[in-house]
Amino acid sequence: MTELSHFYDPFHEKDTWKTSKRFSRKEEEKPMKTKPMIPVLILTLITIPFVAFAMDMHHGHSGSSIHTSTKGAYTFSYEVIDMTENMKKMKKMPGMEHMTATHHLMANVEGGVDLENSRVGFVVTDPDGKKEKVMAMKMGSGFGADVTMMKEGKYRIKVKYLFGEERVMDEFTYQK
Repeated sequence: MTELSHFYDPFHEKDTWKTSKRFSRKEEEKPMKTKPMIPVLILTLITIPFVAFAMDMHHGHSGSSIHTSTKGAYTFSYEVIDMTENMKKMKKMPGMEHMTATHHLMANVEGGVDLENSRVGFVVTDPDGKKEKVMAMKMGSGFGADVTMMKEGKYRIKVKYLFGEERVMDEFTYQK
């Protein structure tokens, strides 16, 4: 069904009537399709607290320095943040019951690296020999990832850096 819509034509200085299918009443009354947007909205709402928390931790540098090393032209410094209390609060949120991370591990890089085209991965081995592999995300001047360090004891941490085509490995231990 078409309906007449009225618009003012400033060049002719008179009112003009125009027929248009764009403004039919049937189209106006159709409900908006929101079902595809619901998962995106839920994912966004779940992700926001993690990103905000991680960014706050990183910029506040509230972590403990645990290791520094030099490999070639690069200097790496590592920090760990105990986020056990914050994760207990987040587990009460719907959909967060499965979260096991207890610490945020950060790797800062110095030495003229293009961080935008770099990737970093951690392999954290707990005192019982269980390995956890995580990819870190770029955060400021370095990279960060959430890891699980529940047990007391010595953790072995292997770090793999990919700076474009160049691969750099680092390894150290952390006593919790």
